[in-house]
Amino acid sequence: MKRRDALARDIILEDITSSKKNAEVLRRLRDNDQNWGVDDALFIEEAYDENDDGDEMVFMISEGDDLGWLGYFIGRNQSLDVLAIHFLPQERERVDAFIKGVNCNRSLREFSLVYPMDAGLHNLCSFFRDNNNLRSIHLCRTQIGRECAHELALALSQRQAQSLMQLNFIKNNLDDEGFAEIVQALWTQPQLEQLLCSSNNIGRISCEALGALMRERMTNLTRLHLRGNAIDDACLQALVPGLCNSNNLEVFSISDPITAVGLRSLSPFLQSDRCILGDLNIILRLGYAEAAALVDALKGNKSLSTVNLLRKATDAGWSEFSKLLCDTSSINNTNLSNHYLTHIGAPGYRTDDTPLGIVDLLKMNAAAQSSMRNREIAMQSLTRCKIFMSHPDLDMEP
Repeated sequence: MKRRDALARDIILEDITSSKKNAEVLRRLRDNDQNWGVDDALFIEEAYDENDDGDEMVFMISEGDDLGWLGYFIGRNQSLDVLAIHFLPQERERVDAFIKGVNCNRSLREFSLVYPMDAGLHNLCSFFRDNNNLRSIHLCRTQIGRECAHELALALSQRQAQSLMQLNFIKNNLDDEGFAEIVQALWTQPQLEQLLCSSNNIGRISCEALGALMRERMTNLTRLHLRGNAIDDACLQALVPGLCNSNNLEVFSISDPITAVGLRSLSPFLQSDRCILGDLNIILRLGYAEAAALVDALKGNKSLSTVNLLRKATDAGWSEFSKLLCDTSSINNTNLSNHYLTHIGAPGYRTDDTPLGIVDLLKMNAAAQSSMRNREIAMQSLTRCKIFMSHPDLDMEP
């Protein structure tokens, strides 16, 4: 590193890069250029051709690029806010030299690594530990074995600054014990607002640790995504005490192998007066039992507006949702139906698979929710409309 310090100012950047565009990126890094563009971000990508067209904030890696120097200039830079790494070469020596340099950076606020790197992540531990500006860590397809998880957990537990707001793990082959250790480290990071661990191998141990953390310490979470893991009914039940204490949670994502038993266990959370959950994302096939369990859990809930179903519900499942939105069994049950949900179906407010009758009920709810007049009057009108629609023979005479 000292050798690079001595050469940094005078080195000819074109001699250590494969293109003029890459040389310009190094110059900006070296000179602490303040004009990085949108979000002050640098993207590192694979070079697909030899032209220099495109955004100057993208470094296109090719054989002629010295990644040791790229990492060095990133490490020394003080103006860059976001680093998104979408490609690294196969040569271990080049990658290690790059990571060694990046590890020295203390200005980055967001770090994203979206590449199947199976080694070298542990060399970033001092970056994760000592960068007091870091707000977001996003690791996708990067292998995190038990040893790497231990070192990452140690780095997070030793952070002095409470700046970290978002932590994402996606397809890392992260196992239950490894993630549980990371969760234990987060007792020092109670300010965390978003935690995502998707398509990994976490289960009971992690859920017990996370449930305890959310119950006792981490109450600022607004988003929790746990889909694509080995989380079953017992795991979800272990999370519920923590969920009940998560008064800021707005988005929650779960998936199979959860069954009706697990969905019903969400009742204390969803029926709490303090629940502000707005979006529930579910990846499992909702038949009668699953839909009925979810409908039971949602009784009295006034916060949830969106249930995203990433798999189609059965006809019996849709029938239960219809009863949730407008229970026609009695006037009182119609009155107590859910008047707050505005979407049940595919993500992105798509209604391709949602039955037309349910779409109509959801639109009625949405109209009342978005009413510009007195909200209470709008909800009363909605309730009366559902009652008249469901009980046409109702005698209104005194």
